[in-house]
Amino acid sequence: MSKYAAASKKTDEAGTLECYVDGKLVASKHYEAGEKEAIEFKNLEKFLSAGKHKIKIRTKGAKSSLPYTVAIDYNTTLPKSAEQCNVDVDATINTKNCKVGETVRLTTKVNNKQDKGMPMTMAVVGIPSGLSAQPWQLKELQEKGTIGFYEITDNYVIFYFRDMAPNAAHTINLDLKAEVPGEYEAPASSGYLYYTAEYKCWSSTGKIKIRK
Repeated sequence: MSKYAAASKKTDEAGTLECYVDGKLVASKHYEAGEKEAIEFKNLEKFLSAGKHKIKIRTKGAKSSLPYTVAIDYNTTLPKSAEQCNVDVDATINTKNCKVGETVRLTTKVNNKQDKGMPMTMAVVGIPSGLSAQPWQLKELQEKGTIGFYEITDNYVIFYFRDMAPNAAHTINLDLKAEVPGEYEAPASSGYLYYTAEYKCWSSTGKIKIRK
């Protein structure tokens, strides 16, 4: 039955499909009665800048409209923060250029945005390739109680806070060592509560050029 349905699927009449982006006609295609293949609008990315857009498909010259789907592939270095996230994380490096062997200051600010306490809170901080965190400094932060504990994985340093007081704010300073020359961009940093990882805030740590 599924094979019959696929084989018998065709347009009953001729018409034209029009594609509108934000109320502007950007593409159109005419089709004949009996058309079996998918009617596609490709290369629409030039009409879709950053931000929200309204896409409309209109059938013209035909009595019946056709079903349609929209497929979009995109990449972003900075995802959108969730409105439900009650923690704010901002991570920045203090320079865009340095030499191999020098240290770069990474400052991470973690804030509780609400006037009530929060349980286990995490800050996942992206570090540009070519820079490395110094384990002795991380251990010192833990021993002083600035952070609960930490992990180093791939291009991230992960800070754990056992809890955060109402409207609490923490500032964490790390001196990253420049080891490999090149131009690098850190992966996006994020913050969230351990038990609600689906709600995250995001920030851009930035780019850096390391010279020999």
